[in-house]
Amino acid sequence: LRGLRLLTSFKLTAFLLKTLKTSASSILHLGLLVLLFIFAFALLGMELFGGHFPRPHRNYTKATYPAVFAGEMIVWPPTEQPPRANFDSLGESILSVFIV
Repeated sequence: LRGLRLLTSFKLTAFLLKTLKTSASSILHLGLLVLLFIFAFALLGMELFGGHFPRPHRNYTKATYPAVFAGEMIVWPPTEQPPRANFDSLGESILSVFIV
């Protein structure tokens, strides 16, 4: 608190702090709106794209490969990890939407 008192001794800094204080509620509302959009698009992505990438740890063969990828055979080498940007869970989908 003493540091803030020192900053308010300068007129320009005091003006900036006062402006930040008055605009804090607007910034909070804008941040909540952005979080709402991220959450909505994460849920939409989970619905449209969730579970569509086969996981390499399941050791698919030609007979057990998911039908949605039967013609494409999307696989990763055993030494590589599948992409982290996916929509299989809520946390990963929120991260994917945030990255985009």
